Amino acid sequence: MKKLIFPLLLAMLLIPFAAARTAYADDTQSYARIESEGVYLYGSPDESDGLFTLPRTYFVQILGETAQFYYVSYLTDRSDYKAVKGYCKKTEIVPVDYTPVTPFLEYKITVTYSVDGSFLPDDPLSTFTAEVVYYGEFNFGTSVYYYVNRDGAFGYVPAKSCSKPEYPVNTEHTEVNKPDTGQGTISAQGNAVRIVLICTLAVFAVGAVYFLFRPQKTAKKPRDPFYDENENY
Repeated sequence: MKKLIFPLLLAMLLIPFAAARTAYADDTQSYARIESEGVYLYGSPDESDGLFTLPRTYFVQILGETAQFYYVSYLTDRSDYKAVKGYCKKTEIVPVDYTPVTPFLEYKITVTYSVDGSFLPDDPLSTFTAEVVYYGEFNFGTSVYYYVNRDGAFGYVPAKSCSKPEYPVNTEHTEVNKPDTGQGTISAQGNAVRIVLICTLAVFAVGAVYFLFRPQKTAKKPRDPFYDENENY
């Protein structure tokens, strides 16, 4: 019976700490916010290797860093959307201390092209349209292109052959940084209660183990019921 009870008590002791470790692992994801226009995602830690400008007010997930760049991921692999990994200059994005609910812009635009694959054909009867995932802009001289993805294939299309992107502004940062209403205090109190509970369970488990496995005192030998102190032998 003792062999069965000991593993159970050990499990009671370790489960709270395992849960706390898992929560910490989830909280280690780091994000940074794009707070200005013209912030590029680079294909390598080199300013000459720009892929596209990221949409302002949204976020990138930080995966690593070099001296001057963060290694980041934008978007996640889900349905038609595919993640793009690259680099952002540290001076152009702002790390945040929370995990955004909607970190990335998931947005599609329509591209118009012709039968031969050229854009903006003269004959409207030979035109086709396709819906593509929009990532951001790329400026080449005076021309503007959109970096897009269709069926897992990435590339650039002229902005003038696409519907104009009109995506919503991400207001999470503004909402998160509202004046403190005491929620942070409540959260801190909740964490304190969890810590006290974990410590209490630990003490209980150690005490239970002690009482189960403590050395038992040697029992006194009962007197002979026929023993007579006044009898001489």
